[in-house]
Amino acid sequence: MNLADLLRFGHIAIQCHDNPDADAIAAGFGLYSYFTARGIKAVLFHGGRAPVTKPNLVKMLALCDIPLEHYPESRDWPGLLITVDCQHGAGNVSPMRGAEVAVIDHHIQECPMPALYDIRPYLGACSTLVWLLMREAGFCLEEIGPERGATLLTALYYGLLTDTGGFAEVRHPLDRDLRDQDGIVERIIKTLRSSNLSLEDLSIASSALVELRFDPQGSFVLVGARPCDPNILGFISDLVLQVDTVDIVVVYCETPGGIKYSVRSIARDCKASDLAAWIAADGLGSGGGHAEKAGGWISGRNFAERMPNLEPVDYFDRRLREYRAAYTIIDSTAAPRAEGMLSEATRARRYTKRPLRLAYVPAEALPRGSSLQIRMLEGDISLAAGPDTYLMIGLLGEVYPISRAVFDSVYRPVDAPLQLALPYMPTVLDKTTGIRLRLDNMARSCLRLGGGAVRAAPLEQGVKVFTRWDPDNYFKGEKDDWLVWSEEDPTDIYIVTAALFPLLYAEENAETDDGGEVRNYDGIDVAAQPGAVRARKKPLTVTVRFARQAGVAATREGPVPYAIGDALITGVSGETWPVRPEHFAAAYAPQPPVQAGEDGVYQVRPIEVDALCMPAIFCLSLKNGGLLWGHRGDWLMQYGKGDYGIVDAGVFTATYEISRGPEKS
Repeated sequence: MNLADLLRFGHIAIQCHDNPDADAIAAGFGLYSYFTARGIKAVLFHGGRAPVTKPNLVKMLALCDIPLEHYPESRDWPGLLITVDCQHGAGNVSPMRGAEVAVIDHHIQECPMPALYDIRPYLGACSTLVWLLMREAGFCLEEIGPERGATLLTALYYGLLTDTGGFAEVRHPLDRDLRDQDGIVERIIKTLRSSNLSLEDLSIASSALVELRFDPQGSFVLVGARPCDPNILGFISDLVLQVDTVDIVVVYCETPGGIKYSVRSIARDCKASDLAAWIAADGLGSGGGHAEKAGGWISGRNFAERMPNLEPVDYFDRRLREYRAAYTIIDSTAAPRAEGMLSEATRARRYTKRPLRLAYVPAEALPRGSSLQIRMLEGDISLAAGPDTYLMIGLLGEVYPISRAVFDSVYRPVDAPLQLALPYMPTVLDKTTGIRLRLDNMARSCLRLGGGAVRAAPLEQGVKVFTRWDPDNYFKGEKDDWLVWSEEDPTDIYIVTAALFPLLYAEENAETDDGGEVRNYDGIDVAAQPGAVRARKKPLTVTVRFARQAGVAATREGPVPYAIGDALITGVSGETWPVRPEHFAAAYAPQPPVQAGEDGVYQVRPIEVDALCMPAIFCLSLKNGGLLWGHRGDWLMQYGKGDYGIVDAGVFTATYEISRGPEKS
């Protein structure tokens, strides 16, 4: 949902949840500022019995000049009603009515959604989402004046600060991007920080500590508090963690909409971010943060439905114990053999690395001798760039440094356009100059040559691996992820996720182990090749959903990047592939009641293409930077000039019919 699409409404009412916190107020203020700057009549309000009385929020409204109104009674609003940091129909939102309704939120979905909505639970605050939506709509904060723009940015920053426990629960790079923005009015932040605690808050903290639960075997403490500001949970957590016998702390309180909790951990084998996500798993809520500080939220409705006879304190106690027992620890520094950690039913097999099209940043493109910060989806890393430092960009945007020597031995630069479609585009910050740049502006294409034998086996239970190159941090694998180790050095152990493994490795077989050169058919005229045929698509039905964010589709032929708005198609055999919007409409027709552009069932249009059955393994470069691999008997398809694909032999038989055979000489 783009904010610019909402400018068709003459009046927009922006509703925060009852008893609004700083994040709801800031996010609502951002929407109010955008719409009023675009000439739309807007009102920002909250319902519920009580007006805003918390000292820090009262000062926030005054210092940032936020026109938040209080309407305790339900009413009808003309035009569009937007609920922000909450969902229309949820328990923490007073019922209001609008001619049309929209939802902008960062919590998991609790209610049926209207046609207009944007929910992103992976973000730490709704302030981040509104900041992003304003940027996507082309709105510059300076449009409302330098002082007013700085005040709005400060409000959004404070909303993120408070909703993530002082940034302890920041878990997405977009949250970190907002946190690192220049132009925050420090005077306002200092004033609001000094007004964050009240005597009532101290009373809540002291009474909660009296009732804490301590488990000496697991070295964890569980604390339940009365309803309070999320910052109080973090305050209690930090205090308890200072006790010498405590390694893990979870503090929670019940709110009108659910359960908010804070997590702290100094245990080597328990990252606070992992535990926070574990507590809210299976659709109960969302959680995350840093290795030592994290937090989360559980939907009250979901908790009541799934845990009808369980008190929150008993739920948290159970989940803590389950988490501690759920993972086997593999410490590579103790030189174990990975195969000895597997059950007899699990047999490791030999695999080779697949050749892949990737992106890299050469040493000459990076600032020399500088201290750099790389920001990616998994987090931030720091490194000193030397004259031989290369950066590799993986399939999902993961960034890792390698030496020039390693690059030259494993990768080959290719002269091909680079088009990265990633959930978050990695950036590099030169700490010396303070300049941050997107890596795609300096990256180039390369081919990983493949080869290199490993042993691998799917996991039957959770595992945490401490690797030799990072003995203080573990890599976590879940059931069905893969445990992989070098055949030459069985102590070189690592985890590969279930989704990534088939993209990165292939089981060794005669077809891929012949050592021959694999031909790339990019740019070939298929119709001119001996044996080429014309094939017509059968008018079958397929299931289609449109990508809400960029990603990588795991096809049998290899990873295919896709962008926001691309059609993700599931075929008759369960195979999935992406199609760009400009090609989709010509090849697929929506089936009623589905309208064009909506998720649902579509029928394949009976278009004709050129096809060639391949006698040996081959590869194919894609315009978006992907690289596909076909096997003997697969079909090379050409849909138009420069537009190719690979179809498995069985899928070809099920979905195509030959309309004209090969030309006879």
